[in-house]
Amino acid sequence: MLQDFVRLPSGRLKCYGFPKPPVPGTDTIIPLMTSEELVKEGREQRNCVRLYARLVAAGEICIYRVLAPERATLSIVPAGDGSWRRRELRAAANADVSDETRATVDQWLESYNVFR
Repeated sequence: MLQDFVRLPSGRLKCYGFPKPPVPGTDTIIPLMTSEELVKEGREQRNCVRLYARLVAAGEICIYRVLAPERATLSIVPAGDGSWRRRELRAAANADVSDETRATVDQWLESYNVFR
């Protein structure tokens, strides 16, 4: 499927299949499940998240689209002991998120034993 591909700087397409996210999403915190979604997120948020397709496919990072309380991009990574931890939470163009957004995301992550 086209959504399983990411266009490389050379113009070639690279296929990546993504594993099931370690933490299920919500209506406002949505795991990105395809390379196409990563590319779209990078465009919308003006960040480089599209470059993480290989890492997502390898289970080394998981990316989420945050819709509320403000639009943001979240990444979580394995902590080495089987748990996961928050890596980044950024608004558009890698700006800082509000305290309310950070608290909302952290509360959701803590309910799944994901550490900040």
